Amino acid sequence: MLSNHAIFFSFRSASGMPDRRLWISTSVTWGFSEPKPKCHGRYVRNVCVFGIGDLHRLVSQKELFANKFHYAYQPFALMCMEEWIFNRSVTNSYSDLSYYRHLMNS
Repeated sequence: MLSNHAIFFSFRSASGMPDRRLWISTSVTWGFSEPKPKCHGRYVRNVCVFGIGDLHRLVSQKELFANKFHYAYQPFALMCMEEWIFNRSVTNSYSDLSYYRHLMNS
């Protein structure tokens, strides 16, 4: 079983849940969390495949990446997220980097 593999386990805390300090740059909605988080897309192997309804939450979080989108499932969710990221990059609206600097030092 993959979850018992030594490499995979090194990314997990003693509780069995992934250590958020190692995953802070990626937004992931795990299906085995309690209470089960709302996924407006669908769960595939206990990971939310984000849909249109998840975009508001994703753009309000501090994570730099989102796992996971499937283009064949809800292509507009991925296209909207790509456009939001492009627009944010062009306008250079990543001005407050203190949050990320603090994470590196903790």
